[in-house]
Amino acid sequence: MTLSSEITAEHSALFDAQGFFVLESVIPTDHLELLRHLSDQAVSARTHGSTVGTAEGAQLMGTASGRVFIFGLESEQPAMYKVLLSDWALKIVGTLTPNATLFHTEFVVKAQDQGDEGTRFGWHQDGGYNTEPSAGGAIVPDMPHISLWCALDDMSVDNGALRVIPFDRNPIDHPIAYTAPPRPGVACQPIYRHQRVTPEKQNINNHVGDVSAYFGQDPGDAMEINAGSVVVFSALTLHGSGINTTEKPRRALNIAYSQSIISHNAHQNTGKPHTYVDFIVDGKLTENAVALRA
Repeated sequence: MTLSSEITAEHSALFDAQGFFVLESVIPTDHLELLRHLSDQAVSARTHGSTVGTAEGAQLMGTASGRVFIFGLESEQPAMYKVLLSDWALKIVGTLTPNATLFHTEFVVKAQDQGDEGTRFGWHQDGGYNTEPSAGGAIVPDMPHISLWCALDDMSVDNGALRVIPFDRNPIDHPIAYTAPPRPGVACQPIYRHQRVTPEKQNINNHVGDVSAYFGQDPGDAMEINAGSVVVFSALTLHGSGINTTEKPRRALNIAYSQSIISHNAHQNTGKPHTYVDFIVDGKLTENAVALRA
């Protein structure tokens, strides 16, 4: 499902029918270097005990497993907005939706696995964490959002590349919480009931304690892509990743955009902080986004 960097109707069709597509080498070099620098800086701070980024998803804040998650770093490093609200992101997201809000960012960095397979990341749907009461994950929009999973390093099976299961290989024997369309007006897909992984429910991605939605043996499609490439996928898409067996860290950034303008007041009423930025309104870049990315 790797296509050229030119966004076409074929990309939209793949997103709707299979849940993802890949764009090779679309992140400009200066943006890639900025993200690598900020990722390394944040991971170093986290592993030395400092609080970095937002506290959302507190269950992912440990570093002992070799996985390091940094959420919402743009709140401390506004230079990130030149990437998050960039023209290349606008081109991708704007092809799929006329309205979008930037509402979540997440660096995921895997150190070399220490033999305990702790650098795996269980099969899940980003829109499904709220089906598991103890997950403590991100609040997600009602309409499944769009993710840009950005490879900051060359990705391989050896270093724990992202794995994705296309919609046409979704399991038919797993409990479903509800269904939703990846975009308005297209066929609905299931949101599975997410569960904590127990020893007997491990597989190529699942690790005990993770919150997962898939417990079968389909290995998924490994996204072996070059640094600077992007996997564009739906919040309905099952994905996860295996262990990093290499000596170098494996760095990635997942950027999530709603398919609507999220009400700031409604979220503030929950009492939880947010870093929402209206990105696209009626197909156009917002003035706020222009100012932030300057």
